[in-house]
Amino acid sequence: MDQIAAGFGAQADLAARIDDPMPGHGAFGHERVQRITDLPGVAAEAREFGNLAIGGDVPARDAAHHRVDPVVVGPTRLHGYQFCSARWRRRPHEASVPGAVALRWPAVKREEKARRIQAQLDELYSELVAPLSHEDPYTLLIAVLLSAQCTDTRVNQVTPKLFARASTPEEMLKLSVDEIREIIRSCGLSPSKARAIAELSQVLVDEYDGQVPRTFKELEALRGVGHKTASVVIVQAFGIPAFPVDTHIHRLAARWGLSQAKNVDQTERDLKRLFAREAWGRVHLQFITFGRECCPARAHDLTACPICCWAASKARIASEMGSQRKNR
Repeated sequence: MDQIAAGFGAQADLAARIDDPMPGHGAFGHERVQRITDLPGVAAEAREFGNLAIGGDVPARDAAHHRVDPVVVGPTRLHGYQFCSARWRRRPHEASVPGAVALRWPAVKREEKARRIQAQLDELYSELVAPLSHEDPYTLLIAVLLSAQCTDTRVNQVTPKLFARASTPEEMLKLSVDEIREIIRSCGLSPSKARAIAELSQVLVDEYDGQVPRTFKELEALRGVGHKTASVVIVQAFGIPAFPVDTHIHRLAARWGLSQAKNVDQTERDLKRLFAREAWGRVHLQFITFGRECCPARAHDLTACPICCWAASKARIASEMGSQRKNR
């Protein structure tokens, strides 16, 4: 047998141990799949780095630390064929020589992708504070309510004026709805937000002795408080694990292949399964900060983004980049 097999730096000539299933085509014929871990003498080393498959029918599985690359050996000669070892980091490509069999590079699993994304975000944002200025659970609740369809920057400009007049439910009830609306006008949707602030403040005084409740059921029963607002208050005011998901996080999760959900509720469930419970609040803030600073919804070069360049699928990159070119 004149074919040469290479795997994990083994010294012995492994080709001598492989039967030739297809005369003239070598052990890498299209009808045969030979696993490196089946070869005597290399099973232990293969298990150390992760299983790899040779052949065109079974995809290889990349090791967690990405040190191992598959080996593609052609059926006729050695010169010009691609070789990889456990020390190389080159990725295989389609063999250009007729008859050679190339390995398909597998997609990164969601769990591994989430782990790598979290590692990158932890390196970029080791410490983050809540973007909305607040002093206690009540002022945070009001700030999050005001942030609907409004930027955090704008909210942080408005809330000091509002809280100078009323920073507790009892004080807020002393203001009329019209007074509240005038103060928060620049946040947008001021009529409905003003009514919500007045009504929820009344409920807090009547039913909770002026305190903000600590459960989703009680919070979401308040006027103007949805699941995302309740999640922010739960995790940032009380330190209870929660993963608030808004449209921005929903967009990033889809772009990075962490979720194929059609709505934020399903995306939240997907992300909670991928990230550790104790990290939910931190990852939520990291997603938001990275999205604003590095990964905007429009006019974004996914190939230059430190996360999109490897996490987004080729189809996703082609779709978004193609849409951008059409809109120019």
